[in-house]
Amino acid sequence: MTFLTAILIRPDIQKRVQDELDAVTGRERLPTFEDRPKLPFVEAVCKETLRWRPVTPLAIPHATTKSDVYEGFFIPKGSVVIGNTWAILHDPDVYPEPEVFKPERFINPDGSVREDPALTTAFGYGRRICPGRHFVDATLFIVVASLLSVFDIKRGRGGEGSGAFEYLETYTGDLTR
Repeated sequence: MTFLTAILIRPDIQKRVQDELDAVTGRERLPTFEDRPKLPFVEAVCKETLRWRPVTPLAIPHATTKSDVYEGFFIPKGSVVIGNTWAILHDPDVYPEPEVFKPERFINPDGSVREDPALTTAFGYGRRICPGRHFVDATLFIVVASLLSVFDIKRGRGGEGSGAFEYLETYTGDLTR
């Protein structure tokens, strides 16, 4: 749902992803995992989807294993702490305009995908990090790539506020879209 919402807000992204997919896979086949290294903008869209609206904005509570001082505050051993994933992934010093869906932030000047260690916070912290994070990563990639290789995502025919969310229109192969 987050991805679909983002694509509706930024239709220019849909076109850019579709152009990248067309250049790599043509119109003869669906994208595969083998295509992933050649689809940096699709990868950036997936990363931005996870950053923009994390599934768990507050992490599962953890307990400290030793006393510590953080920014002048004493945290005794055994204290319950909760990671604020939302704040980490919406820090304007790290992600300028954090409320804007901008996959471009994950693209290096040379066109490669920018790695972002902070993005792992979308899956939790420490030993209790989500064991399904690799499954989510792979699934999000293939769903985004497959949907946009076959469909144009548009607003519902009922218009704003009608309750109609969006519909998928089968892509017909028109290069002008």
